[in-house]
Amino acid sequence: SAVSSSTDAIPSSGLEYSAATGLLYAAEWDAGVDGAVFLSIDLVSGWVSRLGVIPGVAYVLENSAMSGTDYYAIMADASKVKKLVHVSVAGGGFSAAVKDIDTTGVGGGSDAIPSSVLDFSAATGLLYAYEWDAGASEVAFLSVNPATGKLRWLGVISGIAYGLMNGAMSGTDYYAIMADASKVKKLVHVSVAGGGFSAAVKDIDTTGVGGGSDAIPSSVLDFSAATGLLYAYEWDAGASEVAFLSVNPATGKLRRLGAVVGAAYMHGDGAMSGTSYCAILADASLAKQLVSAPTGDPSPPALPP
Repeated sequence: SAVSSSTDAIPSSGLEYSAATGLLYAAEWDAGVDGAVFLSIDLVSGWVSRLGVIPGVAYVLENSAMSGTDYYAIMADASKVKKLVHVSVAGGGFSAAVKDIDTTGVGGGSDAIPSSVLDFSAATGLLYAYEWDAGASEVAFLSVNPATGKLRWLGVISGIAYGLMNGAMSGTDYYAIMADASKVKKLVHVSVAGGGFSAAVKDIDTTGVGGGSDAIPSSVLDFSAATGLLYAYEWDAGASEVAFLSVNPATGKLRRLGAVVGAAYMHGDGAMSGTSYCAILADASLAKQLVSAPTGDPSPPALPP
């Protein structure tokens, strides 16, 4: 549906769905108020509401995670120091708190703090992400305690040279698509079961899809508990369209489900809502649109005329 708004700040990234409220949430920089605003989006009407301003934030980064009515993200202040942001929408309200991230024992200071691909595990109560460690030339996997802001370095994902802008959590399993030194995209599976860490890198099977590694999504990955699959959008340069895709986390099998008719531009957002995958895309005139793709039905979604 077309996105209507009480504010010019329609989000381009950091989209999350709350089953507790039935709404999508995101943060976006609003030049009009010179601040980071927090927004909700009604899935039925596409109406965007501005809930409030997040204090002390000057840079909205492309990461977020939802737990019930709690929204978490890592953003940065005017000095570009990364902070943990916690927004509560409990009871239909809005409250925002900005917390220092404790990197004691991790090293690297703010550089060690992830900038993207944050997700929450209800099984452990922690946030997880990966970040390129320039000092060690490797991709590090990290946890953040949302209550204390404590950052922990859990391990290294071997065989990976490029961390892309995607990540999805299922229980104690974290999935992401990254790339090796030859820029071939791979499916990464990290397990944090029992408080441990193990990482496995798997080839992605594009048989029957076409396009090879170019057809594999680079961003906006999310997991559906209803189907047991990962979902994402990706620009298909060969067909000049936005393709909707699934990836089987057990086998690495990629499937092209359809194209989003009328979409010309992708943004760095995506959120699973029950059996539908929601994202904000843009048409040829750059007007942002809310797209909801049913994961149980392979028929392609479309932007409204």
